[in-house]
Amino acid sequence: AVEIIEGVDSFMTSVNGDAEDGEAPVESLRALVMFIDGSADPNQRMSGIARLGAAAARAVNDAAVSGFCAGDRLMGLLPLELIAELAQEDDCEARQATAEQLKTFANEVSGARVTLAPEIVGQLLASAFLLVEDDVDEVVSAAEAAVAGLASIAPRSNIERLLVPALDELAESEEEEVRMSAVRLSGLMAPLLIGCAPVVVHERVEELALDSAFRVRKEMALAMPALLRAVVNEGLGEDSVHFADRLLELFHGLTQDDTWSVRKACAQVVAEMAESLPESERAAAAPPETVEFLVNDISPFVRSAALESLGRYIVAVGSDAASLALVGHFAALAAGANAVTTTGDEGGAAASESRGDRRGGASTAATAAVGPSSGVAAETGPAALALACAHHLPGVALTLKAERWGELHDAFEGLLCSLQWRVRRKLACALHELARALGPDLAVEALMPAFEVLLEDQDEVKEGLVAHFTDFLETIHEEHRLRFLHRLLSLQTYDSDKCANWRLRELAAGQLACLAQILPRESCADAILPTALSMCHDP
Repeated sequence: AVEIIEGVDSFMTSVNGDAEDGEAPVESLRALVMFIDGSADPNQRMSGIARLGAAAARAVNDAAVSGFCAGDRLMGLLPLELIAELAQEDDCEARQATAEQLKTFANEVSGARVTLAPEIVGQLLASAFLLVEDDVDEVVSAAEAAVAGLASIAPRSNIERLLVPALDELAESEEEEVRMSAVRLSGLMAPLLIGCAPVVVHERVEELALDSAFRVRKEMALAMPALLRAVVNEGLGEDSVHFADRLLELFHGLTQDDTWSVRKACAQVVAEMAESLPESERAAAAPPETVEFLVNDISPFVRSAALESLGRYIVAVGSDAASLALVGHFAALAAGANAVTTTGDEGGAAASESRGDRRGGASTAATAAVGPSSGVAAETGPAALALACAHHLPGVALTLKAERWGELHDAFEGLLCSLQWRVRRKLACALHELARALGPDLAVEALMPAFEVLLEDQDEVKEGLVAHFTDFLETIHEEHRLRFLHRLLSLQTYDSDKCANWRLRELAAGQLACLAQILPRESCADAILPTALSMCHDP
């Protein structure tokens, strides 16, 4: 494989050496096209395809800058026929590589700010849209990214003409996989589409959100935040307000869908939906009642997804909208910190859930979501939820402020005692952020004992604490800082059991200069300077 790659590069270099400076990238592209066309070896051909996007972009950029070839004349420069042929190759790997190279081409041309004629972009998009309808998932994913990339370099005045008919064709397809692609592309290109054809997008969203295939509705739920964000940012006046309200209505309908996977998708993006709106409208547009409904869903998969999003949602809507019940659900996630994670299957009985009674007891939602009989898979089990709790705890604490720390205190203690070192490490890395949220007085009372405990933990946990040692000390009063200084300085002793890990000593050494700026001069002279000199001789 290395010889093949070197052979291709050597061939193009020799061509470039014979060409004039202004024409070198153009001749290189032509040589590469000849190589791909003439190669009988599949491996060599694939190697050539893998260079096509970058070579075409260099040729276009160089030709446009030098004036060697510009505007409509670029049509003859780009290997549009070859790309169209490659998009219909029998080999799925070649089709996937073609889609990936279309994305590469779009990225590099976009970075160089070269304007291509609509006809060129149209032909490239035609090949990309053809690949979107492929029957291989990897090809489809690469093609969707290619369409979005090519759309970004299309002249804005031609977006509706180039994109809307092709998207309409996808949305009207009898194959649900193709309609799913139409939804995903609508999300990926939401700013462009809503800026150029808001009415058409509105109509398509309405249809696809009510599609008969649950997988299409699921994709629509996942695309909702991008669409809502684009509508809000575009600022279309009354039409924008109407469209945004309708999107929220459709999303609310999807949260009550008959199929659990659709509701799960809603639970995954509910926090992002709130974040897509201005702060003053978040709670009203994505109400806590909707989140409470998802948290208490009959499906463990929906409950787990809602609980994992809960911390981010509380941060998004603010303290006033974060009810005692929602904060209680979030705090209860720490109860899974010591649970043993089991694997499960999302198929079987869960897939056959119907509307029925999807609500469980509010006080047991978190427990039910992670209980041993729930069948929740490892990635959404108690370990993952406890980790999510530790990750979002600083943001939630900052949102609720010190006055509501009592609602989070038990969760903090539960995470601190977790048997999972990853949870404790996450807490150690965020302890300084918690201290900022609580203020100096409460931080000393609530967090300094935890600081002591984490400093005695295993190295992986200790590293997270030492990396932010100064950040934590900055948040507390000066009289308490010296209390911890000797604990850090003890890490210089590389031959002791305290700090045999050189990475930990390296982190400690990196804190010395920052500590010197927040401690009294006497401490710097008596402790920090000797420690720094000693660490200069660390083996």
